[in-house]
Amino acid sequence: MTKEFERIKQLILTHHKVVRVVIAEAKGSTPRDQGSSMLVWFNRAGKVETFDSIGGGFLEEKAIEIALLSINQLYEKIYLQSFILGVELDQCCGGTVKLIWERFESIADIDWLFQTRSLSNPYQKVLNVKTGKNQLLVQDSNLTNRVLKGLIDFPQATFFYETVQYPSPELWLFGAGHVATHLIKNLPDLNFQVRCFDTREFILGKSEMDYELEYPQVNFNFQTDFLNLISLAPIGSYFLVMTHSHQLDFLICQKVLEKNSFRFLGLIGSKTKSARFKKRLLDTGLDEKVVKGLTCPIGKKYHFSKNPAVIAIEIMSMLLEVQESQYLLARESNPYQSLSPASD
Repeated sequence: MTKEFERIKQLILTHHKVVRVVIAEAKGSTPRDQGSSMLVWFNRAGKVETFDSIGGGFLEEKAIEIALLSINQLYEKIYLQSFILGVELDQCCGGTVKLIWERFESIADIDWLFQTRSLSNPYQKVLNVKTGKNQLLVQDSNLTNRVLKGLIDFPQATFFYETVQYPSPELWLFGAGHVATHLIKNLPDLNFQVRCFDTREFILGKSEMDYELEYPQVNFNFQTDFLNLISLAPIGSYFLVMTHSHQLDFLICQKVLEKNSFRFLGLIGSKTKSARFKKRLLDTGLDEKVVKGLTCPIGKKYHFSKNPAVIAIEIMSMLLEVQESQYLLARESNPYQSLSPASD
């Protein structure tokens, strides 16, 4: 969600009105879940542009239609409508959804977003459906109150609670070869801040600048000595190791394990490589429990193909499993402060 509102900010700064359409409630079989959203606006040429999706089909067509009318002031700034997908929109899903259209016209409409820059903890965006005002509810680690979610009716008004996505974890990718190129194309869309390292000046015929131009969402660092940078990685970072050198792979794994603050450490290679590395790591004096944190091999689940794209998909699947387990733990702990929202 943070990236979405950063895009809204850029559109406003370039004198565009933009409407955000969000699924406020979803019951039964629906194309996307509660909280899924999309942006709709007119570009400078007067053509309709969109970002993201609420599931496609007639529902999305209707959402865009109303969003465009809202941009032209034919709807209220905040508009709420329910749809029975099968009966009203002839979608075979058959469930029901409630959509909220929220129109953004000026920086004042996203003033709450600037407050988030000073926050290190997750938070919720709370929209007063009556007034159109947004406020923040910030995580308080000392409270374990139930997280409010979706549309909630209070005596003073109806509020829409959305959990803003946790800050994207950093993923440090060592090696920019064939498998890595498939990873860096997709990892930013999986909510990772990606940093890619390599000791070579040219990889697959490309320089560091070529990589930066082709993958602007990734931070590249091609230099001969990056091992000392590992100590600067934030707690809970992810690490993927797949360089051209086994010795460099070993030194990277050793540094990450010595720091021992990683969320995931994956090494590409065979079972034999895994056994050898773990023995060598134990010989350096590392604790056995720490060494067991090294996941190797990665990208070896599918035996029918060693295609780099297939290996990358399997690695991304592993990362999603780790993210899913973290999400479930966070949801069970209910870490958000549940305060009664202000009535303005």
